[in-house]
This record gives sequence, C-alpha cells and structure tokens, in this order.
Amino acid sequence: MTEPAATSADATAVPPGVFRLAGTSRQTVAAAAGQHRYELLLAAPPGPPPTRGYPLFLVLDADHLFATAVEALRRSCHRPSATGVCPAVIAGIRPQHEPDGPDPRRRNFLPASAAPFLGCLEQDVLPAIARHFPIDPDQCTLFGHSLAGCFVLHALQVRPDLFQRWIAASPSIWADPERLEQGFAALAAFAAAPPRELRVMVAVGGWEQGLAPWQAAEADASAMASRRAERGMVDRARAFARRLDGLAGPSFRVRYEELAHEDHASVVPIALAHGLRFALGPASLLDNWPRPAA
Repeated sequence: MTEPAATSADATAVPPGVFRLAGTSRQTVAAAAGQHRYELLLAAPPGPPPTRGYPLFLVLDADHLFATAVEALRRSCHRPSATGVCPAVIAGIRPQHEPDGPDPRRRNFLPASAAPFLGCLEQDVLPAIARHFPIDPDQCTLFGHSLAGCFVLHALQVRPDLFQRWIAASPSIWADPERLEQGFAALAAFAAAPPRELRVMVAVGGWEQGLAPWQAAEADASAMASRRAERGMVDRARAFARRLDGLAGPSFRVRYEELAHEDHASVVPIALAHGLRFALGPASLLDNWPRPAA
C-alpha cells in the first residue's frame, strides 16, 4: 500500500506492513458506469509543469508496479540530457478488494469483458488525474504487464486515440488471440494517419516460452515446458509486434524488445525502465532503435 510520506509526528501511527512512498497520494475512483471502485495512486513530478502540462505514465496492476515505476522515473528524470527521460506524473490504478467478486484482473483485462474498465479509464480515471495535475494530451502512456499487457494491446486496437504511448510487457496474447487478431483491421485505418505521434512498445522475456537453466531439474519441468510452449509468449509477442510494424509510418513508431535471460517476473523492472525512455524521450531517440525483425 502506498500513501503520502509520514512525518515524525505520525510515524508511530503507520500500521505494520504499510510502506509509505514520499511524494505520493491516493484516492478512490468510482466507475460511473458500474459498481466497481478503484484506488488511484499518484506521484508528483519535480518542478513546475511544462507549458503543455506534464507527460503522464499510467501503470495498471498498481499493487505490483507503481512503486517500481516511481523509483525508476525518479532515478532517471533528474538528468534528462543523460538519460533521455523527462519528468512525468506516474499514476497507478488498482481495484478495491471485493471479497465475493470475480477475479478483477480477468474481468478488467480480458478483451471479451474489458469494455467497462476501458470506459472507466476514459471517463473516470483520466479526468481524476487531470484534476490534480495539468497533463499534456500528446504524451499520455499506458503500461501493462501480463494480462494487463494483453489489455494494452486490445485497448490500442479499439481506442487508439485514448493514449499516445502504449507499452505491453509480456502480453498474455494466448488468453484471447482470436479477438486480438480481429482488432488489426480497425487499427490499420487509424494508424494510416494518426492525429498525433503514436508509439507502441512490446517487450517479452527470453525465458518466457521455455525453461530457465535452473528449472530443468524441477519435478514439474516437463509440464511447465509444455504449458509455456502452448502459450507461446515470445512467438506471439514477436508476431504481434511485426503486425504492428506493418502499419508503422513516420507518425507511428513500433518497438519490440526480447529481453534475454529474463522470465515473466524479472522482465518487469527492465521493461519499465526501457518503457520510460521509449515513452518520455524525444522522437530522435527512436530513430536508431531497431524495428521488429521481418
């Protein structure tokens, strides 16, 4: 749980197990269309806002990603000329606990059921962020990992105008490949002439489709290898990025990263660090980055 930094006066009131990250706050967001409520976590950037407002970097699965994203940005943005990363608002969204409800990640992130959550992002979450900080409408990023990465790709296809930077780390394309395949037709028309520069990054760990060296001796190694081969995390991510690259042009940039020696969990901080530069760096940084292999 992430809350504003404690002062010396209230430090003893912090419950055991609660971590407070300085310079952050949280609030509850109720979805206007539906019964679900979410917690919105916000980290303020240093310094005054640029003329057009701050860039926004919104992470899904905030329980696992928000603090990592905040610290990664803070380590980089104090020297943009060296890192290529400028200050930005980091926001994270997470569902409030519903003891008897369905798994919120499957409800929110699977393409077949994601429409209400996508509507909540547009109608409730983004306006709530804008009430706290001036946001540059040309520099809004959505970051998701695993099932949330699948949601990022689906949202890109059905609402490509909602964000200008899209980052899918280890996207679980296997969860609904047919629906994601169908989404390319609508995206192609938008990508041909996007109203603003559009950047899309797909990243995956090199060990996500097979076994890491130390896993070969595990008792369930055979079942694990079979499951990973069936899901095809690397092959599907690469193929999806190639399809995106086929739509790319001067105003639509696509980046694919296959991160060697990383698995489904360890890929997260590296994908976040690379994603921050991809989203928040100047366009000139992208000129020499390799495109997905043909």
